[in-house]
Amino acid sequence: MKLLNMTELQRVYASGDISSVTLFADGDVFEVRIITADGVTQLAQDDGVAIWRDPGEVLLLLKQMGIANVNVDTAAWRPNLRLPTHDEWVTRKVEASLTGLKDGSNRVFSAEEWAAIRAAKKVSRGAS
Repeated sequence: MKLLNMTELQRVYASGDISSVTLFADGDVFEVRIITADGVTQLAQDDGVAIWRDPGEVLLLLKQMGIANVNVDTAAWRPNLRLPTHDEWVTRKVEASLTGLKDGSNRVFSAEEWAAIRAAKKVSRGAS
């Protein structure tokens, strides 16, 4: 399938050569498929198919380009497949650590113990 970057999509749209634009769900992400006289193309980003987790973000982008009529195909949408973002992952780790400190399941190291651990790490890395 051919890929179009944003500049190419704007050019094709300006020429009136677009038959339809579909926001197509695939698992937990969305991609843009464009039908032109030359066939089906997809919107590209960084030498690959552009994907969005938030369909509103791509719909706004298309609307700002002047593409107001967009089909949305959610047949293959599986939002529960979404992997946690880095922020969500960090939040869970911090919450687990705080819980461990409260219930005593996480060991608390003294300043002297941390100093000994850091010194041992430096020695193992050959640092002075």
